[in-house]
Amino acid sequence: MKIAITSQTIKSVTAHAGRCRKFWVYELSNICDEIDKQFVELDLDETLHTMSNGLPKKLEGISVLITANLGDSLKAKLSKAGVSAYLTSDTQPDVALLNYLANSCIKH
Repeated sequence: MKIAITSQTIKSVTAHAGRCRKFWVYELSNICDEIDKQFVELDLDETLHTMSNGLPKKLEGISVLITANLGDSLKAKLSKAGVSAYLTSDTQPDVALLNYLANSCIKH
C-alpha cells in the first residue's frame, strides 16, 4: 500500500492539496512490518490540480492521500483515480500516517 501526504514545507502536513508539489510517500509492506518513506517533488505542471486522466507519474500507485485540506473537485478526481482522501489535523507527517493506520479498517 502506498500513501502520500501533502507536505509543501517538508516538515509538516499542509493544506491546498491540489496545488501542493511536495509529498512524503510511504510504502507499506503487506504485513505492515516495514515502511519505506521517500520525499517526492512534482513539477509545476504535475500538481493534482492539473490532473485530468490519472495521477501524476511520481504519485502513481498511491491508494490514499492524507492532507490538511482539499476541495470537492479534487476529492472527486482522486476517487475516480482510485485514491481515498483523508483529512487530518495532525501537523507531523509520520504522526498523521500512524493515526490514519490506527483509524483505518486495515487488518494487520
